Amino acid sequence: MAGEARASAIARQHTEITRAIEGLGGRVTQRYSKLLNLVCVELPSEQTNQLHSLPGILDMQPSKLFYRSLETSVPFIDGPIAWKSQAGGLTGEGMTIGIIDSGIDYTHAQFGGSGNVASFNGNNPTRIEVGSFPTAKVIGGTDFVGDDFNGSDPDHNTPFPDPDPLDPKANGHGSHVAGIAAGFGVLTTGKTYRGTYINLPAMSDFLIGPGVAPKARLYAWKILGRDGPTSTEAILNAFDACADPNGDGSFDDHVDVANLSLSSSFGTEGGARFRAIRRQQPESTRLYRGRRRR
Repeated sequence: MAGEARASAIARQHTEITRAIEGLGGRVTQRYSKLLNLVCVELPSEQTNQLHSLPGILDMQPSKLFYRSLETSVPFIDGPIAWKSQAGGLTGEGMTIGIIDSGIDYTHAQFGGSGNVASFNGNNPTRIEVGSFPTAKVIGGTDFVGDDFNGSDPDHNTPFPDPDPLDPKANGHGSHVAGIAAGFGVLTTGKTYRGTYINLPAMSDFLIGPGVAPKARLYAWKILGRDGPTSTEAILNAFDACADPNGDGSFDDHVDVANLSLSSSFGTEGGARFRAIRRQQPESTRLYRGRRRR
């Protein structure tokens, strides 16, 4: 198949680049071949100028840090009007949304969980307890960095991935974003709203209002820890997961929508994350220089 042949060709390119980088005293930390032909590199600063002379390199960019950014919510965009706009309503039913953020608290009533503090506190955030995850609302996801990850802290900027994308108690940003995107709604009784979105109760009956697409299902791609920013590498891992959630090499199960509520100072449209969004596939390896080795 053409796709397999292309993947093999990219793998060979990455092997050659890896040898060259190691020869300069650096190392390749990540490889990407689904949406981008790209590698991430750590290299002594005095060797970076030599990267331009390596064969097959089309572009180099520094790794950046990305911070949480959230400014709007469902009441400001008249979401309930869309729910009543046609037969059955535009509620997101049958759609999937990838939340690229700090994870999702799938024990929360907004996502169909019990809403009990004990359910959250009893959940080990580094592993999946039997029957806890995935859920009917949050149907998949993973943690690419670990709770202790902080991209701006040299003592905590090494990722320790685990399978559980539970949003840390000290964070909550990802759960907030996911709730805005597709939360069921939580009634003043503390229970998950399970009724119709065409004939919605008064908003005064809600402790937390429904999300924009309350019947959509979610993937939790956790790229932020308790504190601090994340990295370009973590974001690219999440983009790859959005394209192929089950990792079988087929994009048939790709998410319908991906949300990334982050910002970075002096950002441009030329970065690798923008190329990944556009699903471009360059003809030769693009090298992405990561954090410098100390």
